[in-house]
Amino acid sequence: MGNFFGSVGKIPGFVGLAADYFSFIDSSIPEEQGSAEPEKSATPQELSGAIGTIELKDISFRYPHSEKDAVKSASLTIRQGEVVSLVGVNGSGKTTLVKLLLGIYEPERGEIRYNGMDLRTIRKESLYSHAALLTQDFALYNLSLEENIALADIGQAGDRERIREALRRVDLEGALDKAGTRGCCNGQEDCGRVLGREFRGPAFSEGQKQRLALARVLFTHRELVILDEPTSALDSLQENRILEEFLRLAKAPPRLSSLIGWVCADRWTKSP
Repeated sequence: MGNFFGSVGKIPGFVGLAADYFSFIDSSIPEEQGSAEPEKSATPQELSGAIGTIELKDISFRYPHSEKDAVKSASLTIRQGEVVSLVGVNGSGKTTLVKLLLGIYEPERGEIRYNGMDLRTIRKESLYSHAALLTQDFALYNLSLEENIALADIGQAGDRERIREALRRVDLEGALDKAGTRGCCNGQEDCGRVLGREFRGPAFSEGQKQRLALARVLFTHRELVILDEPTSALDSLQENRILEEFLRLAKAPPRLSSLIGWVCADRWTKSP
């Protein structure tokens, strides 16, 4: 009972946090703080064709009730075929910059342009059809292994060879056999067991789960690939192999020849 009443006593605080969150989401940037609003058409524009350049111009962003900018006066240009690494200590704004880059947050100052188009005028679904994102908080679902990978691009869910290739690139091709999906890849109807011990399916280590999440990103064949601390749960040897594979893929024609860049945000630890 003590735990129950203790939890009930925290409800007002949680409500206050939720109110702050929804107020932040719904709020508009004051005109004197933000950049001038672009002229918007009646409907958002499509991002047609391959991405050629992404430009961040003097971007700044601050979270509600914070006394300092999470991102301050950041400028960056990403061109087709480039690999960009964002390296910094925890709290330095790497993940925030990634969310700004994808239009999840809007900058208070500055602008972001794709192929010269202001990001605020681009239909989000159109942008996301060109981009793949792996965040720190990825999830594996109680589905088969193949279904977990194919969630990244449902339209290609039947391409089992493409799934196997994505797993091979992260040194996990053998996971198909572990998950009982060998028959599925050979064209039989059994598409493997549901993952998770609660379903008596195969379980994976944290490092293997992270590599499966990476395979999901590779399965998409998107032009813009953004990885937010993609190897935090891997040992040094696995990390080196996978990062080398990323660099190879960034330059590998023909299937990824339209790749504009890989943006990799990773932590940097100071020596004691």
